[in-house]
Amino acid sequence: MTGQFPRPRLEPAPSTAPLPDVCREAMTGAQWDGIPTLREAAFLAGSVVGIGLIVPFAAQLAHAAVVVLAFLLSELRLRRRYRVVAVLALMAAYIYVERTLPRPEATYILWSGRALRAFLVLRCIDYVLAKPRKHLSAVRRHRVLQYALYVTYLPAVFSGPVVTFNEFYRSYYPGSAFHRRPLPYNCAKVVWGGLKFYMLAPFLARGEGFLYGLSVGTGPDIGLQAPGLFMWLHILAALLHLYVMFSGFTDMAIGVSRLLGFQLYENFNYPLLASTPLHYWKTWHVSAYHWLMTHVFYPTWNHRQVTLKILTAFMASALWHFSVSTRPGWDAAVHLTCSAILFGGAVAIIARFSPGGFSATLPVKGHGGKLWQRIAANAGTIVFIALIHQIFRAGLAGKPIGETLEMLHTLFIELFTVSIG
Repeated sequence: MTGQFPRPRLEPAPSTAPLPDVCREAMTGAQWDGIPTLREAAFLAGSVVGIGLIVPFAAQLAHAAVVVLAFLLSELRLRRRYRVVAVLALMAAYIYVERTLPRPEATYILWSGRALRAFLVLRCIDYVLAKPRKHLSAVRRHRVLQYALYVTYLPAVFSGPVVTFNEFYRSYYPGSAFHRRPLPYNCAKVVWGGLKFYMLAPFLARGEGFLYGLSVGTGPDIGLQAPGLFMWLHILAALLHLYVMFSGFTDMAIGVSRLLGFQLYENFNYPLLASTPLHYWKTWHVSAYHWLMTHVFYPTWNHRQVTLKILTAFMASALWHFSVSTRPGWDAAVHLTCSAILFGGAVAIIARFSPGGFSATLPVKGHGGKLWQRIAANAGTIVFIALIHQIFRAGLAGKPIGETLEMLHTLFIELFTVSIG
């Protein structure tokens, strides 16, 4: 690519971060003016109490310390390069210390232990690095409440969306909480998210485990032995399970936020219908994608060095996920690095050779070609992503590399090994 990239847009692009029309209609009133009222104070108090009920006391002290230090760092008038070094050093020290403390356990919350730390880190980094912060009050005591509410906002603190400070307060229309028209839609979104997370996801998890048992020979005897086939079905079921679980929890978070007046955009835009790895990246966990665009992709390298920008963004994502891995070590590092290189390399190839370049968005409905071509492109993309997801998942769990090699052997070598009876 030879063209220059445009300056980063902080607002979500409509093609990757849609907001329902019924919610846009509720944004006709005035945005929050940055002056705290009892409403915002209640939001902050509820968030702090909710986190306090789940997080052990020692971890609470670590969270509070990093939040305070990040705010003080943001108040210093440092150049960006110094702010980057300082905030990354602070977050690294926080992660190191926090890992030695007791982890919260709440089965009704998605990834309650490690995700709380991970998303807190992203919000603190964003607040320190994002300038200008257009909705930041000029009064320090108001800024303190704005910052505290942003980093502790309970509905989104455990699994996202990872909205930036500017996006968070750009979407806040206090009067939108009293609009009647979006009320049924937002309530239905919360209910649907709950059904996906608490009912459909456990069902898919059992199916995923059943297929895995058939692939390794520990499942029930069904009269058919096809380890390669069952392993492929297992990794596809694992991807579907993750999508249902993750999107279900964020649907609840977004629905509750909209009921409170924060008209947050969708965090998943039908990623399983993506026709290329690039489009999948843009539509899966959209808020994390925009975070990477804002703080990694655009600030690094020259605007002509597209491949380096993409690989740097994926390696930053791998580093962040390494910080939340169950057993951080060489096995986890190798898995996450390989998944980042494979996924990022595929995205870079698409960005380099597709007609629209990196800015191209190719949803299935808008993709040219015949129906069978669109279906084939989508199927190939999902199979590739499912494989990458298994390598990535092994990195998060800290599994030995040998287990992954055995899985790959089953997937590709034993694919056509079938016996009946």
